[in-house]
Amino acid sequence: MYGIGNKRCDGTVIDGVLTFSNENTSPTPQHDDVDGWCTVCGNLLQDHITPDADGFLPLGSVADVKWFTAMVNEAGLTTINGKLTADIDFGGAENAHTPIGPNTTYKYNGIFDGQGHRIKNMVLNMPQDGVGFFGYVRGGTVIRNLIIDKSCEISGNGRVGGLIGGVQTNGNTPLTIENCVNEATVYGTGATGGIVGAGLSAYPSMKMVNCLNTGEITGTPATALCSWLNAGGSSITNCVNSGIINGIDNAGNKFDYMCNLVRYEPGTMNVSNCYDISGMEEIGQGIYLDWTTDNPVEGGELCYLLNGDQSVISWYQKIDTDATPVPYYIDGGRVFANGELSCDGTPLGSVSYSNTDGGSLPPHEFEDGFCINCDAPQLDYAEVVDGFHCIDTDSKLYWLSRMVNEKNYGNWDVRLTADIDMDMYSDLFMPIGSNGARYSGHFDGQGHKISNLHINGGNYTGFIGQPGNGAIIENLLLDETCSINATGECAALVGGTNQMSGSVTLRNLGNMGNVYASSKQAAGIFGGNSGSKTKLTI
Repeated sequence: MYGIGNKRCDGTVIDGVLTFSNENTSPTPQHDDVDGWCTVCGNLLQDHITPDADGFLPLGSVADVKWFTAMVNEAGLTTINGKLTADIDFGGAENAHTPIGPNTTYKYNGIFDGQGHRIKNMVLNMPQDGVGFFGYVRGGTVIRNLIIDKSCEISGNGRVGGLIGGVQTNGNTPLTIENCVNEATVYGTGATGGIVGAGLSAYPSMKMVNCLNTGEITGTPATALCSWLNAGGSSITNCVNSGIINGIDNAGNKFDYMCNLVRYEPGTMNVSNCYDISGMEEIGQGIYLDWTTDNPVEGGELCYLLNGDQSVISWYQKIDTDATPVPYYIDGGRVFANGELSCDGTPLGSVSYSNTDGGSLPPHEFEDGFCINCDAPQLDYAEVVDGFHCIDTDSKLYWLSRMVNEKNYGNWDVRLTADIDMDMYSDLFMPIGSNGARYSGHFDGQGHKISNLHINGGNYTGFIGQPGNGAIIENLLLDETCSINATGECAALVGGTNQMSGSVTLRNLGNMGNVYASSKQAAGIFGGNSGSKTKLTI
């Protein structure tokens, strides 16, 4: 059925009345699209930009970013993906940009790739919470390759950040921030951070890797990277601060040192290979004292260390040109170590650093799935079939527990393909999954049994220690030769969950071994759901 008459582009009547017909004899006029809005009816035009082949909306101007922001904030399309194709210069006009994700109702939840481009001259002066290029984001969001330029100024109340103001809601997967930089001055009257302001209940986990803050950050409290997060399984890896932070504390007396990089609930965050080179006194995070050169920051040593075992190069620096390394590509900016090196790139003696390749690294020597020289994991130690890592020996099961607990591979799907006697590894095995590294994959025992496994731990002790959101544990038997002993609470085949919002499925499980907890909540299959936040299906 069609409306026939004199109509505007939004279908409303200009004059007269509409009649109705099965034939469209008076088509609705086309919108007059200027920068994503119709100049006639004023509507936001959702088809203004066509997604590329990968589903990303290419954004190359201030007008494009304004339209993208309206798509999220006004149209509620919070899961759209964006990709910068040029630097975006807001010209210094106050509040010319509105934070993407305006509140906790419309949190951004897509993938945004800056592609190494800069946000320039963005001045935000907003007496509100949730201020940054992004206001609020949800777990599962991915922000990568974005630089907030030194020409930007950002100020607000609480949850103020250069990149992101506030983070809320688990979303089943972590917030991921990769290869991002804040150079801006950031000021807040509450929790303020260079990259992320702070999380709020319900907290998602966060994976931040290869990020840099050089801006001056002021808040109550303030940190270089994130001023509060309270979700297990979070990690910050290969990050650097060189900016001055005003408002550092010890996370409300939760630590006996000052939290200049990140504030978090103890046990929920793994901070590794991170550095503070600001020169501030009384800092407690990012301290490194084992420099081997006289000028480690300008001379390339720091850049080399940030790239770890050199298998993936994310940090670059032109030595004698760039004062500090940066997490984005610079032509000719890869830093090499020249001298005798271990298989993980660690210098074994006196080395120098340059932008010229000094030779290849020696190969790893693997035993039980780990290098005996540098402890690097052997990722292909277990065969992968249909996306499942197949475990058929005691050595591989021990390897799996370490890969989850130490190397953050808690999302792996696993199948047992044989009965396993753990007698040789019983004293080494640790529960698969902890508060800082929950197991969220699919573990299928395929009806196999485990014997001679004696698990000892504190809280949440079991074959699976702490499962994460979405975990499925099934078709497994611990026989009568096994035992589980906890010095704290929650002991069982699956130890339990601790304040974990999400779902866990347990089915076709059996335990014939003894279980003991010195505190409380010992059981055969599942120890306890602390906080009663987990949707548990048994």
